[in-house]
Amino acid sequence: MLLRIIDSIRGESLKRQWIIFDGDVDPEWVENLNSVLDDNKLLTLPNGERLAIPPNVRIMFEVQDLKYATLATVSRCGMMTIDEAEEDISFTYAPLTTASSQNDLQPQTPSPSEPVETLHQQRQSFSPSLQVQRDIAGILAPYFTDNGLISRCLEYARSLDHVMDFTRLRALTSLFALLKQGVRNVLAYNLSHLDFPLTPDQLEAYISRYLISSTVWALAGDGRLRIREQLSDFIRSITTLPLPPPGSPIIDYEVSLTGDWIPWIQKVPAIEVETHKITLMDAVVPTLDTVRHESLLYTWLAEHRPMLIYIS
Repeated sequence: MLLRIIDSIRGESLKRQWIIFDGDVDPEWVENLNSVLDDNKLLTLPNGERLAIPPNVRIMFEVQDLKYATLATVSRCGMMTIDEAEEDISFTYAPLTTASSQNDLQPQTPSPSEPVETLHQQRQSFSPSLQVQRDIAGILAPYFTDNGLISRCLEYARSLDHVMDFTRLRALTSLFALLKQGVRNVLAYNLSHLDFPLTPDQLEAYISRYLISSTVWALAGDGRLRIREQLSDFIRSITTLPLPPPGSPIIDYEVSLTGDWIPWIQKVPAIEVETHKITLMDAVVPTLDTVRHESLLYTWLAEHRPMLIYIS
């Protein structure tokens, strides 16, 4: 990429170029950039060749913290920090909610005689699926206010024990990935029931409950079962939405398109394993855990999201 900027085949040298490293500043690789961060701004390649960094190139390291950074790297960089406690959370919600309501999750294919520009205008103005997404965004909006349900759940989840470092952005990104699957469920239902799609009341019942289920997984999915149960109990204490019976973990239920809480155990198929197959290593017996986690994994795959499966 740097060579392409230096060669400026497409006029790259005429525009300001930003190279952004997203992730921990690990000394194993960042030490090789010390000469780049110095005043001489030279990148030395493994073959000994040196590349001068053009004046229109800026380098940024976007990190969660400086846990792995060395003094040699820190002393060569300017620094800007944003404290999550002081950050206006509405600025975090805004890009995610805007993208969910403006990007059509049910793409259309233009006919050979229909210009792409015309199709784009129809998507923005007349697409039924896009209108449904905007209706859903309107239903979700009250839960994403500064003192709304999601903000309070985020603060509570921060105090729980997590396998991974808990960050607001990661939790919200996971939450919106799950919510997109809920939107797709609605769009798929309406597409197969053109004569009687979900009514506004049914849509609100489904989305509000689906939000609760998604919140537990997104904010406590990287914790043990008791952590998810603690978050479930906290949600019960701050919302008036209909929830599963007291004493029943929210994650033991899924939300049907009618807005009802359906126990996952009802979806566990009854199978008979032949005696000679019991000892086989590839024999899988469906259980409550396998059924609900299968649904969750398919959601991540549909969103092309990276995932880490932790088994304790």
